[in-house]
Amino acid sequence: MKKTGLIVLALLLLLGPACTKRTVDDTPLTAPKSIVLPRDAYPLDLGTGQPLTLEWDYSLGGNVRYQVVFDKASGDFTNPIYAILSDNGGFLPSVTISAAMLKSVARLAGCEVGKSVTVRWTVRTFKGLEYVTGVQDGGPRTLILTLPFEVDPLPLTVTLSGTAVESGSREMEHNLDVSTDASVVISERSTTVFASFINMTDGTLQLTDEHQRKFRLTNDGKVAALEGDEVPASPVPANLVYLTVDFEKLVWKAVPVKNIWFWNRPWDVDNAYQSQMIYQGKGVWKVTVDSFKIALEKNPGYDSRYHFRIDYNGADTDRIGPGKKDVNVSEIGSEGYYNAYRYSDAYSFAGGDQWAYSWKTPENDDWNNHSVTVTLTMRGETYTHSITLNN
Repeated sequence: MKKTGLIVLALLLLLGPACTKRTVDDTPLTAPKSIVLPRDAYPLDLGTGQPLTLEWDYSLGGNVRYQVVFDKASGDFTNPIYAILSDNGGFLPSVTISAAMLKSVARLAGCEVGKSVTVRWTVRTFKGLEYVTGVQDGGPRTLILTLPFEVDPLPLTVTLSGTAVESGSREMEHNLDVSTDASVVISERSTTVFASFINMTDGTLQLTDEHQRKFRLTNDGKVAALEGDEVPASPVPANLVYLTVDFEKLVWKAVPVKNIWFWNRPWDVDNAYQSQMIYQGKGVWKVTVDSFKIALEKNPGYDSRYHFRIDYNGADTDRIGPGKKDVNVSEIGSEGYYNAYRYSDAYSFAGGDQWAYSWKTPENDDWNNHSVTVTLTMRGETYTHSITLNN
């Protein structure tokens, strides 16, 4: 019996492959019957950020996969500008496409920011290495894509140029914001907002970034693309202003600068001394103080405090001071000591602290009642200042 069983088992193993039924999908490859959604000439504002779902009928051609292909309005899908698998790895007759992806489609179709473009789309059905493009009824459909005005990628450098700009050209710096909290020092500059203290006049103005993209400022406070050879007039007031341009929100603002003061407030001295600084151009102010004051009465030595104040047209005042609330004489001349940061002047004076965020000079008689020259430079990625004793 054992021998017979072994013979039967051997025969079954030999015959097994021949007896196994193999299923072969020999259904012919066919295109889907028609596209379901969305309707033809469907408009879509890509600025809303909403995704779009495309749907079509199942193909009756067996085990197939789908791909959506896009082309220009004049294209025939021979060389589509964009293609994407449908959902579930290409097996479902639908696909949801993000607004970011549709922006890429619009750009590949030649769309410019702030404008619209018509693109064609259809379904490509695959079975193995074979494929068929299109549907049986109705043909391709179109989308009308509106590309919002946005700056992508954001600029790394921005240059002002035109007859309204002092010296004809000026590179802006990343905005150094104002700290409004006495416990927080704002030393990091914005990555999206550019700024300049600059003396503007009537004339033309354009902005150019490192990609040679050109922009203009509109009268309603917006940033727009500069078209062709257009030479736009400057909407910035003819004045010494603090100009900021936000390339993420696409807005701009110019605040006139009324005065900048060198503020000398020695410790333990009742009087404060301020001297109006004179604008030298290119973000530089200077003043010579004939009788600089330090405190001689304070034990164990001398003490001077000084900073800068910016009065804007209106109620706002900035304090320009060092990168910490209180500095020590031992820090004079150390790395970064003369760097300058912007603070809200209001909170300091509201608390009666007229000495906060101030620099000091050496504690010796050479500085008391002597002439000094002070220079404030608010241009470039690091604002700084200098104070020198005159002979």
